[in-house]
Amino acid sequence: MREVPDAPAAHLRVRPGSGGGRAQALHLPLRYTVEDIELPGGTTTARGEAVLASYAAGRRPARYGDSGADFDVTRPTKDRLVFGHGPHFCLGAPPDRVEGQTALRMLFDRFPGLAPAPRTEPRPVDSLVSDGHRTLPVLLGEPAPQG
Repeated sequence: MREVPDAPAAHLRVRPGSGGGRAQALHLPLRYTVEDIELPGGTTTARGEAVLASYAAGRRPARYGDSGADFDVTRPTKDRLVFGHGPHFCLGAPPDRVEGQTALRMLFDRFPGLAPAPRTEPRPVDSLVSDGHRTLPVLLGEPAPQG
Protein backbone atom coordinates (compact mmCIF):
# COMPACT_ATOMS: atom_id res chain seq x y z
CA MET A 1 0.00 0.00 0.00
CA ARG A 2 2.80 2.42 0.81
CA GLU A 3 4.28 2.03 -2.66
CA VAL A 4 0.94 2.47 -4.47
CA PRO A 5 -1.26 5.00 -2.63
CA ASP A 6 -3.75 5.18 -5.52
CA ALA A 7 -4.82 1.53 -5.22
CA PRO A 8 -8.14 2.46 -3.55
CA ALA A 9 -8.86 5.03 -6.28
CA ALA A 10 -8.09 2.48 -9.00
CA HIS A 11 -10.30 -0.06 -7.27
CA LEU A 12 -13.21 2.37 -7.07
CA ARG A 13 -12.88 3.16 -10.78
CA VAL A 14 -12.96 -0.51 -11.79
CA ARG A 15 -15.40 -1.76 -9.13
CA PRO A 16 -17.43 1.34 -8.25
CA GLY A 17 -20.01 -0.42 -6.12
CA SER A 18 -17.62 -1.94 -3.63
CA GLY A 19 -15.99 1.17 -2.20
CA GLY A 20 -15.61 1.91 1.46
CA GLY A 21 -16.49 -1.61 2.55
CA ARG A 22 -20.18 -0.85 2.13
CA ALA A 23 -22.55 -2.12 -0.54
CA GLN A 24 -23.16 0.78 -2.91
CA ALA A 25 -25.32 1.02 -5.97
CA LEU A 26 -23.77 0.33 -9.36
CA HIS A 27 -26.44 2.12 -11.38
CA LEU A 28 -28.00 4.72 -9.16
CA PRO A 29 -29.12 7.47 -8.80
CA LEU A 30 -32.14 7.73 -11.05
CA ARG A 31 -32.46 11.25 -12.44
CA TYR A 32 -34.85 13.05 -14.81
CA THR A 33 -33.64 15.26 -17.63
CA VAL A 34 -34.55 18.94 -17.36
CA GLU A 35 -34.05 19.52 -21.09
CA ASP A 36 -33.64 17.47 -24.25
CA ILE A 37 -30.16 15.94 -24.40
CA GLU A 38 -28.62 14.73 -27.64
CA LEU A 39 -26.35 11.78 -26.99
CA PRO A 40 -23.43 10.60 -29.12
CA GLY A 41 -24.77 8.52 -31.98
CA GLY A 42 -27.82 10.71 -32.53
CA THR A 43 -30.15 9.42 -29.81
CA THR A 44 -32.03 12.14 -27.92
CA THR A 45 -33.25 11.84 -24.36
CA ALA A 46 -36.35 14.01 -24.08
CA ARG A 47 -37.01 16.47 -21.28
CA GLY A 48 -38.58 14.65 -18.32
CA GLU A 49 -37.28 11.18 -19.22
CA ALA A 50 -35.72 9.01 -16.52
CA VAL A 51 -31.97 8.45 -16.79
CA LEU A 52 -30.18 5.74 -14.89
CA ALA A 53 -26.56 6.77 -14.35
CA SER A 54 -23.88 4.09 -14.30
CA TYR A 55 -20.96 4.52 -11.93
CA ALA A 56 -19.19 1.94 -14.07
CA ALA A 57 -18.92 4.52 -16.88
CA GLY A 58 -15.46 5.45 -15.58
CA ARG A 59 -13.98 2.48 -17.41
CA ARG A 60 -15.38 2.85 -20.92
CA PRO A 61 -13.06 1.79 -23.77
CA ALA A 62 -13.75 4.89 -25.87
CA ARG A 63 -11.89 6.97 -23.29
CA TYR A 64 -9.43 4.47 -21.77
CA GLY A 65 -8.79 2.05 -24.64
CA ASP A 66 -9.02 -1.71 -24.40
CA SER A 67 -7.58 -1.66 -20.87
CA GLY A 68 -10.39 0.56 -19.56
CA ALA A 69 -11.85 -2.17 -17.35
CA ASP A 70 -8.46 -3.30 -16.00
CA PHE A 71 -7.29 -2.58 -12.46
CA ASP A 72 -4.27 -0.34 -13.05
CA VAL A 73 -2.89 1.78 -10.21
CA THR A 74 -0.46 3.47 -12.61
CA ARG A 75 -3.23 4.85 -14.86
CA PRO A 76 -2.62 8.61 -15.17
CA THR A 77 -6.35 9.45 -15.32
CA LYS A 78 -8.13 8.80 -12.03
CA ASP A 79 -11.67 9.69 -13.19
CA ARG A 80 -14.53 7.84 -11.52
CA LEU A 81 -18.16 8.54 -10.70
CA VAL A 82 -18.53 6.44 -7.56
CA PHE A 83 -18.85 9.59 -5.41
CA GLY A 84 -21.03 11.47 -7.89
CA HIS A 85 -20.11 14.59 -9.84
CA GLY A 86 -20.62 18.35 -9.73
CA PRO A 87 -23.35 19.53 -7.36
CA HIS A 88 -24.16 15.89 -6.57
CA PHE A 89 -20.62 15.08 -5.40
CA CYS A 90 -20.72 13.20 -2.10
CA LEU A 91 -19.66 15.28 0.89
CA GLY A 92 -18.43 12.09 2.54
CA ALA A 93 -15.94 11.28 -0.24
CA PRO A 94 -12.83 12.88 1.33
CA PRO A 95 -13.26 11.25 4.76
CA ASP A 96 -14.16 7.94 3.09
CA ARG A 97 -10.93 8.04 1.07
CA VAL A 98 -8.87 8.85 4.15
CA GLU A 99 -10.63 6.09 6.13
CA GLY A 100 -9.96 3.53 3.38
CA GLN A 101 -6.32 4.52 2.93
CA THR A 102 -5.74 4.51 6.70
CA ALA A 103 -7.41 1.14 7.24
CA LEU A 104 -5.51 -0.49 4.39
CA ARG A 105 -2.19 0.98 5.51
CA MET A 106 -2.78 -0.30 9.05
CA LEU A 107 -3.82 -3.74 7.77
CA PHE A 108 -0.76 -4.13 5.53
CA ASP A 109 1.58 -2.74 8.21
CA ARG A 110 0.21 -5.27 10.72
CA PHE A 111 0.18 -8.19 8.26
CA PRO A 112 2.90 -7.53 5.66
CA GLY A 113 2.49 -11.06 4.24
CA LEU A 114 -1.25 -10.68 3.59
CA ALA A 115 -2.16 -12.50 0.39
CA PRO A 116 -5.18 -14.01 -1.34
CA ALA A 117 -5.85 -17.57 -0.18
CA PRO A 118 -4.75 -20.00 -2.90
CA ARG A 119 -7.34 -21.86 -4.95
CA THR A 120 -10.20 -19.72 -3.64
CA GLU A 121 -12.41 -17.05 -5.12
CA PRO A 122 -14.22 -14.18 -3.41
CA ARG A 123 -17.92 -14.95 -2.94
CA PRO A 124 -19.92 -12.05 -4.42
CA VAL A 125 -23.01 -10.45 -2.96
CA ASP A 126 -26.11 -11.52 -4.92
CA SER A 127 -27.56 -8.19 -6.04
CA LEU A 128 -28.45 -6.30 -9.19
CA VAL A 129 -27.74 -2.89 -7.70
CA SER A 130 -24.76 -3.36 -5.40
CA ASP A 131 -21.33 -4.87 -5.65
CA GLY A 132 -19.06 -6.44 -3.12
CA HIS A 133 -18.17 -9.74 -1.55
CA ARG A 134 -19.70 -11.93 1.14
CA THR A 135 -16.29 -13.51 1.64
CA LEU A 136 -12.76 -12.58 0.64
CA PRO A 137 -10.46 -15.50 1.59
CA VAL A 138 -6.97 -14.37 2.58
CA LEU A 139 -3.90 -15.64 4.38
CA LEU A 140 -2.78 -13.15 7.00
CA GLY A 141 0.77 -14.44 7.37
CA GLU A 142 2.85 -13.58 10.43
CA PRO A 143 1.94 -10.34 12.16
CA ALA A 144 4.56 -7.62 12.25
CA PRO A 145 6.25 -7.07 15.60
CA GLN A 146 4.44 -4.46 17.71
CA GLY A 147 6.23 -1.70 19.42
